[in-house]
Amino acid sequence: MPTREVIIDKVKRHINVVRLETVAIRMAEKTANWTFDTFGTASFSLAKAIPGTEGVTVYVDENPMYQGGR
Repeated sequence: MPTREVIIDKVKRHINVVRLETVAIRMAEKTANWTFDTFGTASFSLAKAIPGTEGVTVYVDENPMYQGGR
């Protein structure tokens, strides 16, 4: 299940997500649910995952639930 919805339009140039977060990405009348399980990747073009989203960069932050620590 998506934790939130992001609307991609002509002015949106980037989105911020957390690794392993599932986001509903809406483009016009279409919606795609995507889980960002991109280990080792800090940013990438959303068009590599979802056609029609050219020009939108995804910035992936580490998920604090899965970070090592004491």
